[in-house]
Amino acid sequence: MDKVSTCSSSRELVFERSINIKFSLDPEHRDVIHVHASLLDLEHSLHVFLKVNSSTASIIEAHGRMMRVPFRACRLSEGKIRSIEGLRIQKGVNREIAARVGGPEGCTHFVEILQSALRFTSANLIGLRLKMDEEMIKKLTDEERIAKSFDVLKNTCIAFNEKRVMEEGGK
Repeated sequence: MDKVSTCSSSRELVFERSINIKFSLDPEHRDVIHVHASLLDLEHSLHVFLKVNSSTASIIEAHGRMMRVPFRACRLSEGKIRSIEGLRIQKGVNREIAARVGGPEGCTHFVEILQSALRFTSANLIGLRLKMDEEMIKKLTDEERIAKSFDVLKNTCIAFNEKRVMEEGGK
């Protein structure tokens, strides 16, 4: 039996983890974004709440809640989330998140949630900056969407691979 077939669905599920991220615009302050991210598995139920200034890509507020953790000591790291207030979502932010929220007095799972939430937020900030809402996206072809955001997303993934796009006559 090869390695792939040993991962069949007939095997007993031992562990599963889900990360969920919600992104919404503040109805009263159009330059404020609310981000709620959560991590759920058999031992953890962790939540992070962020407010981000969409103009500056800065984290205005950050809070974390540990609803379920494997050890009482885990809760001691809950307050470290606030240490990311003021950070800008830009290159190097993941290292800074790990340094401020992780380590021997932090929580690696909060780091995991925050890094996922900030990647998701960064992508949505690009969409806001390019003024690409869901209705516009539905109307554009793949080529039009790629052309509209190519300068910002060049070489971030296969869809925006510069060589591939140029060979297909884009941009």
